[in-house]
Amino acid sequence: GDKDVSCLPGIGRVGAAHLKKAENEKASVVLGRYMDLEMNEVNFKDWLRHTAVTNERNTNLCFLACQEYAQRYNFNK
Repeated sequence: GDKDVSCLPGIGRVGAAHLKKAENEKASVVLGRYMDLEMNEVNFKDWLRHTAVTNERNTNLCFLACQEYAQRYNFNK
């Protein structure tokens, strides 16, 4: 199913609220943004820090989850 953005590692209640305010309500939308940014670590983390107001640890957790998902389902470049 299409899980809520708060299900992503590193995205807690506050981060989820920021993401939802920016119309990123579903985990699939965040994964889509990761892919739109060409799975680039720096660009994705910058976007996430700016949008979800996450700290470095939580930003990294979310990035690693998106990266692992993309690798598992062969979404790699």
